[in-house]
Amino acid sequence: MVLTAKQRQTLKDKLLAEQGGLCAVCKRPAFCSACHFQGPDHIGEHKFQPVSTLDHNHSHTGCDGCEACARGVTHSLCNRAITILEVNPHLQNDFTRAYLSKGRNPWNA
Repeated sequence: MVLTAKQRQTLKDKLLAEQGGLCAVCKRPAFCSACHFQGPDHIGEHKFQPVSTLDHNHSHTGCDGCEACARGVTHSLCNRAITILEVNPHLQNDFTRAYLSKGRNPWNA
């Protein structure tokens, strides 16, 4: 199912409220990745990471995130990390496996 922009935002808002405004993966609020990795006194631009990326099971083909396959709302960095872990099962731990089990492909359910 392809969602309209409004439906997608409504889904993200709902999931984010259920998550208490925290990232579904790292359980932190928005942050500056430069401050996190280089320290609060870093020189240069802040690299703000909002909790705004809809993570979903990519095996639900023809979809860019819907109620059936959505797993949660994440930072863009966490979304990239979970994608790497998704395709490398040998790197997964119990948390990762539990998180990835959300949003199963409804065609295989």
